[in-house]
Amino acid sequence: MVVKSVNYQTLNSGSAYNNFKQRINTTNQQEFSASEHKTEEDNVKAGAFLGSALGVAATTAVIAKKQGYSLNPMRLFMTKAKNWAIFNINKDKKVKYETGEILALGASSVAGGFIGGTITDDKKNIKAKARESLNQLVGNILIPIGAIGGTGLVYSDMKLKSGKSIQKIVTNAMPQLNGTNKAVKVINGMIKAIPTLAVTAAALGTGIVAGNKVSNFINEKIYKKEIDRDIKATDFAPHLDDVCLAASIMAPKSTFWAGVARLVPVVLTVPGYEAGSAAEKPVTK
Repeated sequence: MVVKSVNYQTLNSGSAYNNFKQRINTTNQQEFSASEHKTEEDNVKAGAFLGSALGVAATTAVIAKKQGYSLNPMRLFMTKAKNWAIFNINKDKKVKYETGEILALGASSVAGGFIGGTITDDKKNIKAKARESLNQLVGNILIPIGAIGGTGLVYSDMKLKSGKSIQKIVTNAMPQLNGTNKAVKVINGMIKAIPTLAVTAAALGTGIVAGNKVSNFINEKIYKKEIDRDIKATDFAPHLDDVCLAASIMAPKSTFWAGVARLVPVVLTVPGYEAGSAAEKPVTK
């Protein structure tokens, strides 16, 4: 009995117990540290970017093919670069990036970034990349884009008994300035665009906030630890298409915004890079 008592006291008050406890705490900090931290390793950053870029490039090629563009190298060689799928800004021929295309590009970006980052990084950071991948897929792509797509179906696509959409009714109800000169036309166009811009912004903001909370909740359930990942500036990267859509409403003939829309695949490499370059936070002593 005496021996047992001595051993019990030693384990709970001696250095052996404290060292053991410290190791447990350190492991927990490494295991569940927030995934916002990014690696400092250049080779991992390069792997994450390359993987994301390859994933987006492959999906962009498939989208272009489905929309009538040829991927035949000889035909591409004989076609002017400005008429290639990735550069063409002709409103009747340009590749359209709508809800389905954005979801596919986002998913391929995250998958490619995760694979590229995992191959080039230490295995201890795989869980951090997995958490960030889920944050990107659910919080920044699936829910926000789904929110915008669903709002668009109700607001602009659904026809009421009058045969008009809600968007058309609201737009026509906006006050207009009198006059026919160019400045007045531009101002009236901007006024008419206000409701659509407001609805798009509200849907996007709601989707990103809700997506962030849902992805945090899922990660907490999976890893059994509270995760508080705040919204970051890069979380808005997958939504360049919405900015271009809003701009096209205000300036439908703008070559500039048509050109900016061609950057959608490029910008969508960001979610994959964020996922692939995620790493566990270093433990502070």
